[in-house]
Amino acid sequence: MRLVWDQEVQGSNPCTPTNIMKTVTFTIEKIDGTLLDLEYVPFDNPHSKLWLRALEENNNIQWSERVYNLNDSKQELNDSIATCNSTIEKINSKFKLTIPNITVSNLQQDVNHVHTFFVESTREKLWDELNWQLHGLEILDRNKNKKSQGQIFLELQDKEHYDISNLSFKYFTTRKIFGYCYANYSHVGRHIFEMYNAQDHEAHDEHVIPMNKISGSSYLWFGNTTNWMYDKIRKFKIKQWFTKNKINEIVGMKWGNPKLAIGWLPVAKLKDKLSTGTLIGCKKVLKITINKGQ
Repeated sequence: MRLVWDQEVQGSNPCTPTNIMKTVTFTIEKIDGTLLDLEYVPFDNPHSKLWLRALEENNNIQWSERVYNLNDSKQELNDSIATCNSTIEKINSKFKLTIPNITVSNLQQDVNHVHTFFVESTREKLWDELNWQLHGLEILDRNKNKKSQGQIFLELQDKEHYDISNLSFKYFTTRKIFGYCYANYSHVGRHIFEMYNAQDHEAHDEHVIPMNKISGSSYLWFGNTTNWMYDKIRKFKIKQWFTKNKINEIVGMKWGNPKLAIGWLPVAKLKDKLSTGTLIGCKKVLKITINKGQ
């Protein structure tokens, strides 16, 4: 099995392990019933400390099965579409709406269109479920022809949100590194990088919300580390898209402002080396444990 560990190369954000001596363990259940403990060491920066504080205050998982690209990809996608359409039917019935179903043949366009219905939505469970299910479909669709793109999202119940420190915005990155944990986007809407990836031309202005708060919600990346040259070219394309679509007018910030929060915010990394084959069959997150250390 290939061993992958902390492939920091040119273009990475300067993150160093914290001296707090606390770690976070995510316990994952596999399809065969076996358990896998993944222990993470927080970085020594303000947002990592807020993330850890939020987890200490509340680590109750809301959706435990947001595990992607670690099982049969075709089956995952079909099951996720069925689940999403079931939620759409419930919302249509409850709110007297006519949100169309998601189709596999026109998935991204369908997802973009469904997002337009969130303008009038309220923050209740069904809408939250649909929001995360739509994001999950995009993840599966974008990676259906790729290997080694495993990822796990952890959303928490009744989580606390903290304002991201001005010092932390410089750490946002469009590069992802195997074994890193990123603070999950916890707003209802879409951040700029996600809008770019979706090439969404339907969503209303209210949907574009740069990440400005952090909670204990987490994003574990087990895919390949992003090549720095590829990322440099992609940043140029994001800038072109940003200018063409006048995103500056939507968010009230010019290109280059760190508070655009483009990409992901790294908060921790795996403590030990991990074989990629170890992750195959992961199904859901059972619990989150804060280890106090010595």
